[in-house]
Amino acid sequence: MEPPPPPPRPPPALPDELVEEILIRSPPDDPASLVRAALVCKRWCRLVSGAGLRRRFIQIHRAPPMLGFLFGTRSRTRFVPTSTFRPRPPHGGGSFWRAWRPIDARHGRVLLHGIGSKPGEPIGDLFAVWDPITGDLRDVPTPREYLKLRCWTAAVLCAAAGGACDHLDCHCGSFQVVIVGCDDHEQTDACIYSSVTGAWRQPAFSQLQHHGAFLYMEAASAFVSNTLYFVFGAGSNLLEYNVASQEMSVIDLPPAYSGQYVGCITTEDGRLGFATAEYSKLYWWSREAGHDGDDGWTKTRVIELEKLVPADAHFSISLQLVGFADGVGVLFVVTGDRLFTIDLKSNQVKKVCNVTDICTSNIFPYMSFFTPAPPVASMGEGPRAASSSA
Repeated sequence: MEPPPPPPRPPPALPDELVEEILIRSPPDDPASLVRAALVCKRWCRLVSGAGLRRRFIQIHRAPPMLGFLFGTRSRTRFVPTSTFRPRPPHGGGSFWRAWRPIDARHGRVLLHGIGSKPGEPIGDLFAVWDPITGDLRDVPTPREYLKLRCWTAAVLCAAAGGACDHLDCHCGSFQVVIVGCDDHEQTDACIYSSVTGAWRQPAFSQLQHHGAFLYMEAASAFVSNTLYFVFGAGSNLLEYNVASQEMSVIDLPPAYSGQYVGCITTEDGRLGFATAEYSKLYWWSREAGHDGDDGWTKTRVIELEKLVPADAHFSISLQLVGFADGVGVLFVVTGDRLFTIDLKSNQVKKVCNVTDICTSNIFPYMSFFTPAPPVASMGEGPRAASSSA
């Protein structure tokens, strides 16, 4: 009797270069797929967590995905995932706090505001910057000028916001916090904190005639060409603040939209824009140069929501624009007690959740790249950051 034939040889292992070509095409909004790949074997773990794959992964996808969004409730900051990403709880920071609320999210970081105290100090306003990928929480001292402000708003930026960084992998680097506000003497103040120096710069002042107008603390800002834009003056203007020169000015919105809820946005081609809602329609505007050299507003899109959503959505009752995700073109709107997303590329409308526990008026999308680091991938602890943000 003849012996059985030997078992077939296993196919040769794929070259590292081919495995990487497959892995870098994993969906950026599904970071768990890379974690699963890292658990296949030690060799794949080494490839997935390597700096080379991370760099190529970012280069091929370019626009960071929306991993989730944040809003403030009456007792805490809530993160709602829109992907397989789950944030790490904040650690570090010496503040005793209650009810952190998000007031901005950009370049892989979240700016938080809370009421609490540090040892030996009275209870007051506190600020912190949180990295949801690493869990790092860093206290930001409250500037003295803040105590004089009648109303204010704030933003967080990569420290290299002037053009030296593409903001695709900088969430662990240095950052800046900008606070802009109005005082009781018809003066608009602005100050910048640097995590490099751990101090606030000398504040800038401008005699902008706001005549009792106010800044919307919970309305997200837009960042275009090293300049921040904030909703200003009961929704009829935008406040323009150049981070490098610290110069401020006011931009008028079209008269037809004065007094309506306005959201600052960044257009697909990187220009300043704004969006506003009226009944069941969303209006989309962009800032464009005129023939005489002066910039003006051009209406670029009107979205008829009643044609895109179920009849019971009741968009004509109380439609409010509450957020915009740069890069992926997703709007957040609230009607009644429900939160919807609108994909501007596909016109797809999706109900996200009920919003009865939201105590802020704005949603802050969290945009970032995410890949597993070696200890996490090999130990099976779940995904962890090795790259990020924009």
